[in-house]
Amino acid sequence: MSNEPVVREREPIERVRARLEALVMANAAPRCGARSKRTGKPCRAAAMANGRCKVHGGKSTGPRTPEGDGSSLLTDGRVPRDTAAQLELEEREGALMWPERFGAREVARIKAELGPYMASGRLEQMPVPDKGGIFQRDWWQPWDSPDGKFPVFSYIVASLDGAFTEKEENDPSALTVWGVFQNEEGKSRIMLVHAWRKHLPFSGVRNDKPPNETVAAFKHRTRAQWGLLEWVNDTCERFKVNLLLIENKGPGISAAQELQNRFGQKPWGVHLVKIKGDKVARALAAQATFSQELVYAPDRDWSQMAIDEMANFPKGRYDDLTDSTTQAILFLRSTGLLAPMQKSPPRRRK
Repeated sequence: MSNEPVVREREPIERVRARLEALVMANAAPRCGARSKRTGKPCRAAAMANGRCKVHGGKSTGPRTPEGDGSSLLTDGRVPRDTAAQLELEEREGALMWPERFGAREVARIKAELGPYMASGRLEQMPVPDKGGIFQRDWWQPWDSPDGKFPVFSYIVASLDGAFTEKEENDPSALTVWGVFQNEEGKSRIMLVHAWRKHLPFSGVRNDKPPNETVAAFKHRTRAQWGLLEWVNDTCERFKVNLLLIENKGPGISAAQELQNRFGQKPWGVHLVKIKGDKVARALAAQATFSQELVYAPDRDWSQMAIDEMANFPKGRYDDLTDSTTQAILFLRSTGLLAPMQKSPPRRRK
């Protein structure tokens, strides 16, 4: 290998001068200037006739004549882009895009069956309906009986969402009681009969009732020592519950077994419910029952507590009463005790 230095041939001065002139002309050309959203720096690519580069809109000019607007229709010719017809449709809230295929009756039926949240996403491509919230307060129907009594219930269920702990920093346990009744038209409706939310241990201190002490006095004396099992038993007895619903997993199975062992002779039974989906998915599945105005509640502090929690779901502090409610609603619907109502507007005259 030779140690002599390599002698390179010099580039002709004319070629160097031409390349420098081209570089100066390129730097002097107009630049796009579109700023990056991430860094804020301007685009340095050469601009086209409209002042933007090919990437930032310089290549597309769009239709500028009525003939161009007409040629920009979709292949089926129904919805033009950037025309007065499209602007009119956007201004008319709730307008039907294809009334020949999906008329007012069909859309109303779909909305009633799906509920506002799912209908908003499927029909309007919006993730949240206009009024917001999965459970709106005005969907609850008030129960104001002249004599202050509940209607005659054909079936009563209690739904338990148990946390099985008494620590305040953990989730509380919640129980809701629901009664199925017939309205004046003979249609099935449900009513929130009672609700509570407490931080409780799994089981309280066992006390034997003396023979000479009344049941009311015994409960009053020992209530402060009750745990979850005792409160559930007392609520089911007080409201003559037919069936207690408990989630079929984890501690719920142990709670169901212990309730059957201790209170198996009671008139109410225990049913383990198989849960599908997360909390929000179950709430959306039960939403249509509320939006169809099938749910009633009396004016009580405990009912207002449940209504407030469900109105703030899933952004509120608690969701235990909501879980208990959706569990009961979905069970009543799956067993046929509460059939969903299908709403349809009157037929239009031809």
